Amino acid sequence: MTLLLCTTAGAATAQTRDGSGDSYWGAIPPPADSVSAVFASGPRPVWETVLLVPYWIIGLPLRLVAVGVGEGVELLDGSGVASTVAGWLGPRTGPFGVIISARAGGLSGVGGGVAVEHTELFNRPGTAFRGRVAGTFIGDFRASGAVRVPFAERSLLDLGTGYRFRNRVRYFGIGPERGEEDESLFRQRTWWVGGEVTGSWGDQITTSASLVFTSVKPLDAPEADQDGDDPPITVRYADSLPPGFGETSNGLALGAEIMHQDVTDTGRPVGGGIRRAMVGYFRGTGGETTQFWNVRGELQQFVPLWYRHHVLALRLLASWMQQIGDAPIPFTRLITNDDPDLLRGFDDFRWRDRGLAVLSAEYRWPLWASERAEGAGLDLYLLTDVGQVFSDFDDIRGRNLTFSYGAGLRLLTAAGFALRIEYARSNEDAVFRLRGDQIFQTFRSALYHGRDPNPAR
Repeated sequence: MTLLLCTTAGAATAQTRDGSGDSYWGAIPPPADSVSAVFASGPRPVWETVLLVPYWIIGLPLRLVAVGVGEGVELLDGSGVASTVAGWLGPRTGPFGVIISARAGGLSGVGGGVAVEHTELFNRPGTAFRGRVAGTFIGDFRASGAVRVPFAERSLLDLGTGYRFRNRVRYFGIGPERGEEDESLFRQRTWWVGGEVTGSWGDQITTSASLVFTSVKPLDAPEADQDGDDPPITVRYADSLPPGFGETSNGLALGAEIMHQDVTDTGRPVGGGIRRAMVGYFRGTGGETTQFWNVRGELQQFVPLWYRHHVLALRLLASWMQQIGDAPIPFTRLITNDDPDLLRGFDDFRWRDRGLAVLSAEYRWPLWASERAEGAGLDLYLLTDVGQVFSDFDDIRGRNLTFSYGAGLRLLTAAGFALRIEYARSNEDAVFRLRGDQIFQTFRSALYHGRDPNPAR
């Protein structure tokens, strides 16, 4: 008989080939019916096989992708690349930080940006500054800056300003029934300045009030875009230009919001959700007589499924503008499918109207994690979006609904969500996106983070 000698925590153990003998935890008896069990698999019923075969066929491509990506990540992890990148993307240890962002796909094209933040201005914890500059190779550009000052108890004052130029904005007309053949291009210039007061009531309820001045001007596009097949808006709609084209829309927007949130993890949330209600009032200035109310409701819920960290993320939103008086709402202020209210599978600005309703769902599961399940890693997810724009609630019907589906990867760091890469299809298009933000859990102060406040989201 051959003895295997092992050392564990300084204690000697001896084991035989059948696994019996002394161990660090005590004596291990030899195999016997009283101390061992054999697990046997019974025959699978025919009905179960019939149900599983379609599942195997449909899931095979996803399993192959998961295995391929997983092996690639394991290779990077073994070489030290993954841990190095995770260190770069991890949370900062001081008050000053620099955040590098990248984007690709959609109308904006390939580009990136940089944001700087200091959270202890004048050596006062919580008094912060954030500046951001970003651009793309097709000419999109944005810049913003904001300061944050804490006051009273659990209250914040944000003061911010920003500028954004979009070189490629699409217009198909207004309403849910506009076809692909109605596409045209224009450019858009926006700037804003304002303030927002936010207060926390306990750990889960937040209220805010804001006053923001915005200026929006649509500009004609060049005679032909990069592909040479989409005409400028002044060519396609020469006889019926939309309300407000060629004019600068200036105005003040007053908003109020209440939000209940019992989920804080932006990486792999496994439960809880967000409930949000917002109401706003816009009034034109400088001779503009436009006035309207806008209301918005949003529900998000993260439902744990049958395996740990397998989650169904659900998002339902509805947004509506109510015109006041006879002056029409400029088309540049209407609601459209733009970040974060995407209809993935369609490019930005495919639809435009006074209302928007969207149901989004993502089935997420971990693909790889570094060191621990809640740490840095990659998640794979399947996605679907169903929704439409509308001018009144009678327009919400089956034939007007859009449907898109796809899959994506989420990069997570020790600080939470960092990056998403997704591919989505619809009956019209296939869209690839690489973004440093997500359509879920986007409720950070718009002014402080430099988010375009037109339209109010």
